[in-house]
Amino acid sequence: MPDSSKTQTIVTIDGEASSGKSSVARKVAGRLGWRWFSSGKLYRMVGYMAWKQGFLPTNDFARPDYQKDLAECVKHLSAALVFTPDGKMLLEGIDYSQQLAAEETGRHASFIAKDPKCRQLLSEWQRQLAQHLSPQGVVIEGRDMGTVVFPSAPLKFFLTCDLATKTQRRWHELYPHQQPTPSDLQKMSDLLSQRDQRDKARKIAPLKPADDAYVIDTTHRDVNNVVGCIVAKIHEFARST
Repeated sequence: MPDSSKTQTIVTIDGEASSGKSSVARKVAGRLGWRWFSSGKLYRMVGYMAWKQGFLPTNDFARPDYQKDLAECVKHLSAALVFTPDGKMLLEGIDYSQQLAAEETGRHASFIAKDPKCRQLLSEWQRQLAQHLSPQGVVIEGRDMGTVVFPSAPLKFFLTCDLATKTQRRWHELYPHQQPTPSDLQKMSDLLSQRDQRDKARKIAPLKPADDAYVIDTTHRDVNNVVGCIVAKIHEFARST
């Protein structure tokens, strides 16, 4: 394990939808005895609350009442959310994992992620959060962690995967006991493809690897193989510093 007496190490794992980011990040942190958190879950939580509280905009991010409600929502969440070691987020004792996993919540999150003010607020929140989660190191997964939120992170990874494999993974994650029909898979494939294209095309913090990121294709690699590769890179970095 890297020397815990050294300055906190931040490891970022970005990537496409259902490329394995969360599973890999959680296992990497577990092997190192570090903490991890998901940037995507924060965006999903804000998107879900914006929808639940009735201020999710249709297109006008500059609307004054939306900006006010957004700032108050993020302020409340940053003070009230509890991050558990297993990656759950509890708000006033309630686990919102089921709501955050819903495809509609993902669309809300992807939509508000286009708002510059929302990205600014959540980027600042995530930087503060990283400082307090673990003094040794933290693994942070998302879509722009290595490019925008933590551009100075010493270790950055970006996961990719072919669409057919991502579709199968996402279906079995959401519906582990239900066999999909060809139509089910096509709909899921379209949703994943649209989300990635939307995030790659946005003007602010587009989805892409950082220039110094290690790019890993997870299509034909299981989670433990990818985790082993990343942990080896982290140990290599620790030995060199």
